[in-house]
Amino acid sequence: MNQKPLFDTVPCTLNRRMPNQWCMDVSGTPRYLGNTSFDNLAVRRYNHQGIEKCLANKTIVFIGDSRVRYQFLHLAGFLKRNRFMKCQDYDISTNPVHNSSTLDDDCYLIDQKHHASMKANDWKSFYEESTKMTESGHTESNGQQYSLCDCFRSVPFIATTTYENRFIKRKTAYGEVNLIYLQNFVDLVRMNIEYPPFSSFWSEQRCKPGECSASNRTDAFTGNTGNALWLLPSLNATHSFVSQGWGNLSHTDDISCAIKDFEHHHPEIAVYLISHPRRRTDRSSPSVFFDEDKLECKVKSLDRTMMSKDVPLEWYWDDLHVLSIMNEEFNHQLIENICPIM
Repeated sequence: MNQKPLFDTVPCTLNRRMPNQWCMDVSGTPRYLGNTSFDNLAVRRYNHQGIEKCLANKTIVFIGDSRVRYQFLHLAGFLKRNRFMKCQDYDISTNPVHNSSTLDDDCYLIDQKHHASMKANDWKSFYEESTKMTESGHTESNGQQYSLCDCFRSVPFIATTTYENRFIKRKTAYGEVNLIYLQNFVDLVRMNIEYPPFSSFWSEQRCKPGECSASNRTDAFTGNTGNALWLLPSLNATHSFVSQGWGNLSHTDDISCAIKDFEHHHPEIAVYLISHPRRRTDRSSPSVFFDEDKLECKVKSLDRTMMSKDVPLEWYWDDLHVLSIMNEEFNHQLIENICPIM
């Protein structure tokens, strides 16, 4: 195997267009610094090979709402394409792209409503196309990526009759990568008997993306977020990033002690709370909405709330959902939680 560096170290400068705790690297990409010292500023980020090596022989389970879904799809798209997408947030904030018509087609994965090929409320097409876009047709084993979507969205939308569970399997030179997304809008997770872990990943006897409605599925599991934690061993999970759904953590039952109890019984599985990015219309004072120091029990977290403090409006595509710049940094932070850069 060609021994290339697993991460890149690039200069990053403070810029008046960047919010506090962000800098812009030499390629024009905004980077989140957190509490990094501003002296001799440079950032280190895993490259594609480094991320593959980090994720190899692991199963990462994402549980959450659409904001978690889009981060999941952003990561799956990166693994397939070997590059991070650049969407319309780059037009205004960083200017490497001067015409939105040249933006990556991959942006459809995280912003389907503003993509030219997306019909209004055509979620079946989104489920079909996003599944195709996160799988590859390589004939060689390394780089082959497979994608499943246990998906259906009711019209009009009703959270309890909408289903979306995704399974990504990728072959790499370092070993197999497995990514799983379980939809959780209202503290409710359902899993179809025709999909993993209740059926083989390779089974051909299952509903197709966009067709997995209540009348076309049998749920082998139904439960809240705390119940869903106990499914992680059957999914062969090594890590999980968990949100209870739409509610802010301060307004829902604190599941930190449930996570701590689960990890006590399953120390081989690392579980993180994943907080929400702030709304576009309310990006100040993020600690009001999530503060890991105020959780009932001390657990690990991926704090997307603090990362979204005072970021430009253009980094969102609607009031809730962020574009490529923030999803990229969310995923870098996720990877570095799993595999810290020493």
